[in-house]
Amino acid sequence: MEEENNKEVQDEETPVTPETTTESSGDDSKGSKNMLVAMIFIALIALVGVYYFFFMNKPKSQTTALPTPVARTQPESTTTGSGNVEGTSTGNQVIETPSAANETVKEIVVKGSNFKFDPKTFEVKAGEKIKLVFKNSGGIHDLTFDDLAIATKQISTDQESVVEFTAPAKAGEYTFYCSVGNHRAMGMEGVMVVK
Repeated sequence: MEEENNKEVQDEETPVTPETTTESSGDDSKGSKNMLVAMIFIALIALVGVYYFFFMNKPKSQTTALPTPVARTQPESTTTGSGNVEGTSTGNQVIETPSAANETVKEIVVKGSNFKFDPKTFEVKAGEKIKLVFKNSGGIHDLTFDDLAIATKQISTDQESVVEFTAPAKAGEYTFYCSVGNHRAMGMEGVMVVK
């Protein structure tokens, strides 16, 4: 019996402190925080994957026009009700085709590759309707006219972007270039001559 009393005295002398009771819950708290951080990290990776899948995985042909008074986008090739075919492209040739409204549209094909355009210079008439087909044969590029607020989309290898606009009424030289990185400084620019 005396042993029992000594045991009770020892239990009473060992005080229960906050330090002794929270040690195990501190480990649980750290584990919970680590688990929460891991779940947030996984959720962010999943969101980035979904964004890339839906927004960055574009089709090969992209058509765009920036806001200008007469800029508009048209499909690669269409047939009008009268049977006239619009927008036939062959290499770097310039092709004039009648549109549905019997307006002549001058198609210009410019190829872009690493740090150059082909052709580097092309001519148009003042006020002429232009269909500019930009074909990329290497890297990521675009074709931009700052003076005219006209640009194609940035496209990858083997993609093309089409923009249609009316040439400026004022004769002169209008510089176009690739706005990606330092491509312009590396020589990727050209001139549209308006006569």
